[in-house]
Amino acid sequence: MTPDELAIEVAEELGVLGAGQSLSAEDQDKIDRRYKQVRALYKHRNWMYWGEDNEIPDGAETGTIMLVAYYCSRPFGIQPDEGLKMQGERDLALHRNRGYPRKSVKRKDY
Repeated sequence: MTPDELAIEVAEELGVLGAGQSLSAEDQDKIDRRYKQVRALYKHRNWMYWGEDNEIPDGAETGTIMLVAYYCSRPFGIQPDEGLKMQGERDLALHRNRGYPRKSVKRKDY
């Protein structure tokens, strides 16, 4: 998913854009700015490890949409829904954890 596709999905999640409509330049800019802020905020947790202009990896799309929608709520005059934030964080944590194979460690007795 590209950042432009993300903006459309976020606007649809917030209910400010109907199917088949396009974003105004002002709304696109609002979402792009929030996406950059959200990515910087969650990058330190390694939940959003990709570059801000890169495509969002498969498996990280839904969580990213939810988090960006949560943080875009106020600029669009919508009451933020904590459920969006919580679900977005869970989805991204699961995506991150799937990328790190777990190894069992056997203890050596000397």
